[in-house]
Amino acid sequence: MKKNLTDPRPTVEDEDAYADVRQRFAEHLQQFARGMAVLERPGRGPAPVAQAIIAATARTAPGTNPRFQAADGTVWKRAIPLMDNIAVCYRVAEGEMQFAVVERLPSNET
Repeated sequence: MKKNLTDPRPTVEDEDAYADVRQRFAEHLQQFARGMAVLERPGRGPAPVAQAIIAATARTAPGTNPRFQAADGTVWKRAIPLMDNIAVCYRVAEGEMQFAVVERLPSNET
C-alpha cells in the first residue's frame, strides 16, 4: 500500500520492516544498552573508565597483550575486553599513549 506523505503513521509494511530490524539486531541493541548502563552508573563516567584503562595497561607485563595490525599499518595492543568482540586497545606513538575501542579484532593477532 502506498503511503500518504502527509500521514505520519507507519504503514503495515513499515511496522513489519521495523519488527524485522528489531529482531535481527536485538543482541546488538542489548549490548549497546549494557555498555551505556556501565558508563551511566554513578562514578563510572568516561573519566573514571579512562583512568581504569590506563591503570590496567600499566599493570600488564610487556609482551602479554595480543597485538594486531590495523589496515593503516599501525600496531595496537588489546588491553581490556569490554563485551563480545569489543575491546579497548592502545599503542604508544610519539611518546604518548593512544587508545581506541575496537570491534571484532582481525584474525592476524600475534
